[in-house]
Amino acid sequence: MLRDPVLAQFSLLAERVAALAPVDYELPTRLPPWTVRELVAHVTRNLTALLRALDRPEPAGRSVELRDYYDKSAEVAGAVRERALADARAEVSWAGELRAAVDAARAALAGEPDERLVAVRLGSVSLGDFLITRCVEGVVHGLDLAAAVRAAPHSWVDPAAALVCAGHLAGRGARDGTPAEVTERAVHVGGVTLPVLDYIGWAAGRLPAPDPALAGIAPLIH
Repeated sequence: MLRDPVLAQFSLLAERVAALAPVDYELPTRLPPWTVRELVAHVTRNLTALLRALDRPEPAGRSVELRDYYDKSAEVAGAVRERALADARAEVSWAGELRAAVDAARAALAGEPDERLVAVRLGSVSLGDFLITRCVEGVVHGLDLAAAVRAAPHSWVDPAAALVCAGHLAGRGARDGTPAEVTERAVHVGGVTLPVLDYIGWAAGRLPAPDPALAGIAPLIH
């Protein structure tokens, strides 16, 4: 079930965040002007968005397809950035907040079918589709946090969640003319074979093209 990799990824992030030293929260990230503190606040919001969606009445119909979900993200990027800066000013334990969000999500998802529709910031989608976007957010920002604290990328990413994330990115790539084949160990794209996390980092605009054959291809999400 899709909820399993989501909960596994955010549980892992909660564990890693709990192990951070106070000074780590002030480290810069590759998403300026965010420090680790703002990024952790944003990651927590990524999960509490699921709770808010489940708490709302079910919408009458779907308004966006999964592969198009991130198309309008640029329109809300500024508001998301400012909200994380504001959230991070709260005098709370972000490790505790993230762990509480994981526990609440686990309880809220119990008995909810993936087919249920939910109303979220970028449109109305099925719960299953929204869970896929939570994998994308959790994995990509897990890689961002790993880079910020100079940890091994795989130590901040659940393997099952990474495959869900890569599969979604591959679907967007196929729509835009850059199809990819995702396996458990690698992604094959444009005649190039990449480790799964390298593909995600490149497709999410975090890493430069790992091969000249991929140069000039725009990131699939930002």
